Amino acid sequence: MAKIRIPKQYLEGIEQLRLLSSHDFDLLCSTIQKLPKGVGHKLFIDTIVKELKVDESENIAEAIFSFGGLLVKDNFDSRDTAKDIVSSFSETSELELNEHELDDLEDRIAIVFLNSSNIKLTFEAYDLISASQNVIVKTKIKTDVRLLFDNNSSSTSRNGLIFFNLNLSVQGDNDIRDESFTLDHDDLVKLKDQIEDILIQEESYKLKHKDVINFIDITE
Repeated sequence: MAKIRIPKQYLEGIEQLRLLSSHDFDLLCSTIQKLPKGVGHKLFIDTIVKELKVDESENIAEAIFSFGGLLVKDNFDSRDTAKDIVSSFSETSELELNEHELDDLEDRIAIVFLNSSNIKLTFEAYDLISASQNVIVKTKIKTDVRLLFDNNSSSTSRNGLIFFNLNLSVQGDNDIRDESFTLDHDDLVKLKDQIEDILIQEESYKLKHKDVINFIDITE
């Protein structure tokens, strides 16, 4: 039994990776190698689709990005991991590939790994952030307007109140939970000021240490 389980949605992308022409495969590897440190899922997929220009590029990109977590495993070896992926693919896919075709696929996956040093750094950064017990994965602020009525039936004026609902989706150890907070105008201004202050501190720290540290900005 294979050591790695490949979700079915990535099987098509792996097969299309095998079927790429040599020219397109070289272009794929060159594109992956040039991706910035901290590249997120959306930018990774969009860049591969834009540069590769083949019908199957999105499936291929999704499959390769799904390998990212393997890059940061202890004792990672590109050849051994490629072999494990191909073994799982052979067991899971309905395709019947001969030994030569499987070897070619293994070679290609190993080469992709060798060109994925920036992706590896991205997933190492993901792991550092995910080490926290609670990670915000989605935020949304909604405006709520309420009218207040007095007991004077002859009054035509109305009083109103505007407040805000801050909704956070938080990744915990085993699941994602939703948290909601109510803010008034002053709360929102204070939160905005704190965010702006911490962003200024971040830029100042980066500028101060730019000659000795290459900071990674994780994109979407």
